[in-house]
Amino acid sequence: MAMTIAILKMTNVIFRKHEKSLEQFIPDFLFILNYPQFPFE
Repeated sequence: MAMTIAILKMTNVIFRKHEKSLEQFIPDFLFILNYPQFPFE
């Protein structure tokens, strides 16, 4: 559950950074999902 909250927080930060520009948001989001700090099992 803590993992989900951390991802949602990071998603929110990136979303604001790109001012809701989905073109740039989606690649960054995929990068987070592939980031080694998030071990999805």
